[in-house]
Amino acid sequence: MTLLGSLGYTPEKVCMIMGLETTSADEIKDNPASDLYAAYWAGFYETDIKVRKSVFDLAAKGSSPAQAEARRLLEQSETRRFYEQ
Repeated sequence: MTLLGSLGYTPEKVCMIMGLETTSADEIKDNPASDLYAAYWAGFYETDIKVRKSVFDLAAKGSSPAQAEARRLLEQSETRRFYEQ
């Protein structure tokens, strides 16, 4: 589950791949108390962290495309929205 989440598969596709009932997709998306939810989102955010770190590392080394992407990420940042409220 964690691996499939880390690869960006949708909850519906994860259920299909793992042979789970399609109702489990709702559990993955909407039930924070579920083990499926925890495993899927842990994988998803693990990859998100790695990708963001890579972008910021490349931006710090002077890559213009990475700098543009870093700015975009900062603009949509959850942290920024939190502090602007």
